Amino acid sequence: MTDPTPGSDTPGSDAPTRKPVRVPWFWRILVLAVVVRVAWAVLVPVVPVSDPGAYDTMARNLAAGHGYSLEPFREDANPDDFTPTAYWAVGAPAVYAAGFAVFGDTYAPVVAVNLIANVATIAFVMLLAARWLTPRHATAAGLCLALWPGQIGFTTLLASELLFAFGLLAAVYAWHRLEAGRGFVRVPVVGVLLGLTCLVRPTALLVPVLLVIVAVAQNKEGLRGVIKPTLHAGLAAVVMIAVVLPWSFRNQRALGEFVLVSANSGANFWMGNHPGTDGVYAVLPPETAAMSEVRRDAYLKDLALDYIKQDPAAFVQRTLIKAVKLHDRETIGVVWNAGGLEQRFGGDGFVGPLKLASTAYWWVMLGSGLGGMLLLWVRGGTVRGFFVMLFHPAVVYWGYFLTVHAIVVVQDRYHWPSVPFIAMLAALPIVAVCDLVRTRKAQAMGGAA
Repeated sequence: MTDPTPGSDTPGSDAPTRKPVRVPWFWRILVLAVVVRVAWAVLVPVVPVSDPGAYDTMARNLAAGHGYSLEPFREDANPDDFTPTAYWAVGAPAVYAAGFAVFGDTYAPVVAVNLIANVATIAFVMLLAARWLTPRHATAAGLCLALWPGQIGFTTLLASELLFAFGLLAAVYAWHRLEAGRGFVRVPVVGVLLGLTCLVRPTALLVPVLLVIVAVAQNKEGLRGVIKPTLHAGLAAVVMIAVVLPWSFRNQRALGEFVLVSANSGANFWMGNHPGTDGVYAVLPPETAAMSEVRRDAYLKDLALDYIKQDPAAFVQRTLIKAVKLHDRETIGVVWNAGGLEQRFGGDGFVGPLKLASTAYWWVMLGSGLGGMLLLWVRGGTVRGFFVMLFHPAVVYWGYFLTVHAIVVVQDRYHWPSVPFIAMLAALPIVAVCDLVRTRKAQAMGGAA
């Protein structure tokens, strides 16, 4: 049984069309995703620690009218006692703050928002995979994401990862879905979606460039196929910035200096580029303690740049090592849920096994994703196949997020934006193996007959 969903009329093509394509098990996979995430949320309570704890504080301060602040939440405090911040992007805390403002002191809206965002992301992945690959690959990619332990674990976390993936995939899907329409529809829709996504994580700022790269790589319309998407993406970028600017002006008023989205890019850059760095999170140097957020960010960025200039070859080597380290495990969804797991089940006996299971699943998906890239290369031929693989949309987006974080700072949470695209690529060898098994079974049955 199949379910009708929008997409292209030719599996794997990216030609503009409004004809439906059927993705097998589309609704069943979404129902499965909902069921396993609800089950997780029932079993594991929300207990914010580390970054989720900071998001919880900022969201509660926003909901209480204390402004966007990292000061410890105090319900009966004077709003003037709270120091404004722009260290983290406001998007995710603002979404969670709306839940606190409407429903009070409960994490139910947090879980609901995360669940909806993640399940919708799975839907967008299947719709895009049906367009970029085939409907059967779309089914495989959706099933991989529905059962992905790390994705499930983030249902009970206050974090930006799921909301960013939702905004990103919604914008990318809207871009392709509206390409047959006129620019006056495509540009504002994509621009607004990307603007809101930038407010969750500023790494979305360069997505319009990726849209153009993919469009030009798949161009079959000559010069028009280059000019049109470039113009649309450029105008969408203008709309995106227009959506972000009100927050930037708030930062100007609150902090005394213009900050487009967040004041942590320099700090993150320094973490991955300073003497003795191992590429991951590091405690900021003590001399920055008395600095303002904006001054500290600029100071740390300058330190990182000076360090890179001293030995550019070491920077290249360090970046390549970080690119590997970015993908070495996937445990953050368990680590940040450790408090809830211990509260529900007592002790920390579940944490270790769940970390192993989560990482094992990740390694299988990562290996399958790399195998998918190899299949794209092999099927396209030695030279042409390399470029087919290199400019496949899933590879372009994965490559972008990999490059950004390898240059800056890495941790397993930073490969989260790539997960939807890795799932698409992983679907290629999964479907190939299923076809091989089916063929051999048919041959065996034919021989027996």
